[in-house]
Amino acid sequence: MNLWFPSRRKVEKRHYFDLELAYWAHVAEEVNAEMVLGVLDNPTGAGYFNVPSYGNYHQQFTILSTVSGNSPLGTLMEIVTPYTGPGTSAISVNVNVQPSSTTADYKLVGPLVGQNTGRVANAATSVAPGALATVLRSGQSQILCDATTTAGSPLIQSAATAGAAKTNATPVAGQTIGIALQAVTISSGTALVWADIWKN
Repeated sequence: MNLWFPSRRKVEKRHYFDLELAYWAHVAEEVNAEMVLGVLDNPTGAGYFNVPSYGNYHQQFTILSTVSGNSPLGTLMEIVTPYTGPGTSAISVNVNVQPSSTTADYKLVGPLVGQNTGRVANAATSVAPGALATVLRSGQSQILCDATTTAGSPLIQSAATAGAAKTNATPVAGQTIGIALQAVTISSGTALVWADIWKN
């Protein structure tokens, strides 16, 4: 079958767009800023390197400068309180986080998945104290666990190892960080376990 198109006719693509997305793109253009919505350049534990992690929700925090040593990726992080902040007249600064304690609390935010170097997270294997860090708040990633996990069981913070999680028979309100997706045998130390992360 032969198809004929007029030689002088301009063929245009049809554009579909979200009005809210268009609004924020306009705002970004007005302030000469770059806009990145919901996409990071593959934090470890969110896919293969150089593949964006669509659908995961990440947040940027600063690792407390007094934390001892680097925090490996997968470390379960918690908010450091009280938050001193910059005051009402200054631009807000990032809230500090540290590896979760072994005492059950309600400060958990999620596993550490990358180190921020500008707009994206790089492929570092750990993040130093005082550095900007990317923490997964919702989605799929790997998380450090210190005991054998049961797939489909709720994940809560470990009572034995700071910065680690463990599976539990039942969820704990306010302390459940997600659900283990893998059954991993851990005889000693910690291991990375794939999980669906969401704060209960």
